[in-house]
Amino acid sequence: MTIDKMEDQILALQKEADVLENGIDSARNITKQIKYSDTYMTILLELKSLGEDLGIDESEFESGERAVFEAKNALESACYEMEEIFQDAFRDAETKVENLEIEVEDAKGMELVS
Repeated sequence: MTIDKMEDQILALQKEADVLENGIDSARNITKQIKYSDTYMTILLELKSLGEDLGIDESEFESGERAVFEAKNALESACYEMEEIFQDAFRDAETKVENLEIEVEDAKGMELVS
């Protein structure tokens, strides 16, 4: 491959890397929605209210509540971990750019020696 073609490829790969870097921010905006989701609280409150209406002691719900909060925290963590997919894709693109830049520098050095 010629130096010009490699430099064109670097530009194309850098554009791809830039898009992927923006994707990281977009992914972060998507995943942070889980932090503000309150469906679990609505369900817990409705169950406790129903339990109160039926004369069930509030302490009966403690174990279940703990389990729900732990599950909610695990769900948040799992969502945030998915951001790594986008970070990995960006790092891969950046590595391709860097490797190609090294090839171009090596090729230019070889031309000077010739």
